[in-house]
Amino acid sequence: MLRRYKAILFDLDGTLVSTAHLWERFLPEIVLELGYGDEKTREDLIRAGREGKDPVLTVLPHLSREEISRIYAEARKRILNHLNEIKPIFSREELLTIIDGKPTGIVTMSHSLFAKKVLKAVGIKDLFDTIVGSDLFENPKPHPEPLLKGIEFLGEGRVAYVGDTKGDEEAAIAAGLDFYHVRAVKRYVQGHYL
Repeated sequence: MLRRYKAILFDLDGTLVSTAHLWERFLPEIVLELGYGDEKTREDLIRAGREGKDPVLTVLPHLSREEISRIYAEARKRILNHLNEIKPIFSREELLTIIDGKPTGIVTMSHSLFAKKVLKAVGIKDLFDTIVGSDLFENPKPHPEPLLKGIEFLGEGRVAYVGDTKGDEEAAIAAGLDFYHVRAVKRYVQGHYL
């Protein structure tokens, strides 16, 4: 499945680690605490996140960059206080089978430092050569910019992207990459049909 690629890029949240429940808990909580919405806003934020969009930017586009940064900084802080609730989606052995010695990277809507802390907590940080977080690009997925940055770090050649949302798929297609849904990769690795 992934053997023909020179390198592999992965999404983080929902692809390598189970953090969606924490984002869905804390992001709306913070937005409501700051007085930026109501229960409908909570539902809209959760829906946007599940679609692979930037929840705050999608639901509250009128907020300033500073306000959006403040919301995400507080959400990251709260999530990092709950690292024990984050589980890896692939075991280390499964990831080693998938990676098969290839250069690897992570392209995520999360901040790079946050991604490093989460990966370290679940014991797989050392398996990735580069991490491209939201602090390293202007345009969030589904724009191709984040993935193009990831490719820059990994070099030329055929690269695949593994993700979990429609936004991940759209970004991969826009960047000219083949996309694989995490569920399909999980099924293949468990059957060793890579």
